Amino acid sequence: MKKIVALGGGHGLSMLLRTLSKYEIDLTAIVNFVDDGGSSGRIRKDIEITSPGDIRLCALALANSSEEFGSTLRDLFGFRFDEGELDGHSLGNLILVALTRQLGSFEKAVEKMSELLNIKGKVLPACESNVVLCANTANGLIRGQVNVENSHDIENVFLDPSDVQPLEGVVDAILDADHIIFAPGSLYSSVIPSLLIEEINLAISKSSADTLMILNLTNKGPDTENMTGDDHLHALLSHGVRVDKVLCDKHSLTVKKSPKNCSVAIKDIRSNSDIHDEALLGDFLAKEYKITL
Repeated sequence: MKKIVALGGGHGLSMLLRTLSKYEIDLTAIVNFVDDGGSSGRIRKDIEITSPGDIRLCALALANSSEEFGSTLRDLFGFRFDEGELDGHSLGNLILVALTRQLGSFEKAVEKMSELLNIKGKVLPACESNVVLCANTANGLIRGQVNVENSHDIENVFLDPSDVQPLEGVVDAILDADHIIFAPGSLYSSVIPSLLIEEINLAISKSSADTLMILNLTNKGPDTENMTGDDHLHALLSHGVRVDKVLCDKHSLTVKKSPKNCSVAIKDIRSNSDIHDEALLGDFLAKEYKITL
């Protein structure tokens, strides 16, 4: 059975996981950890914990969808309060906090959530540390994921502290993988952060697996305003990430001049201007990796 590791965060990674979960593969998600907005941000301000939001989204993407299992737990983990002191909080995020307190670590909490949701595959936070995403920009230093997303002219991003260690099992999953995929998503705040952990980046460089970057369809925030597809690829490469192949949608951002040792596939893989079509993406990956439903 093919072993596939997918890295990223938010809706881009969860979309990719839903797509891949239909196939007979050994799937591991390595999930971003720097979100400091919304429910996750409020939790991180009050409790020293890794951001729970992206982990929750990815677990829900892989949750058992059979009628026998039922939808109650999935609905509970996806429920968001809309009034009172809990307004805006995700119940799933709060459950993860409670499990962390009860079990003694965020890692064990994620394992228990995965068990409760009966997920297909593994969901691993890239690290357990409470880390801040920072960016050097033309206008100076920016701190915090939300602030980075809303900044312009980013030169590079980094983590504070810089010596953060990956969660146990993350490096082994990368080294054992047949294929590694960088999911689409916010370039500087979802795609790149996990790759800034030195041991993760080193493992990717050493792994015999091929690496695929699924390019975003469009630029959404100020941080990527006016960037081309080539700029997106260069951002990963400039942070020391090995990219063997880039998948682009033919109607969206594309890479027009790929560097040596990096190939480009241009396909029809979107459902609308900013959402990938999961069926079309799945068809491409099934042919690329020779996997079956």
